[in-house]
Amino acid sequence: MREEHRPDKTMVILDYFKLPEGLPGGTLQIWEVGEGRLKSDYVTGTTRHILEKGVWVSHLPIHGRRKMFVPKGGVLDEDIITALKKGGFEIAELSP
Repeated sequence: MREEHRPDKTMVILDYFKLPEGLPGGTLQIWEVGEGRLKSDYVTGTTRHILEKGVWVSHLPIHGRRKMFVPKGGVLDEDIITALKKGGFEIAELSP
């Protein structure tokens, strides 16, 4: 990790996990610890890069709605949609 990507500098924490019965490709959770940091260039770039790898990305803000970003080719079946909504997530897309 580069010095400028430390959590105390970016004000976000990156947490990757893969569960046997979880989302295919795993999930990168990006936890906001500084208000508004999920809108930073660092987070947007990291989200794009990870989605290209086939990994799902969730943004977990201090306040507001949780967002789940689906990688290209990611399958959103009814069970996944129901679980995301139950967990308070909206399904989101990155703007170009």
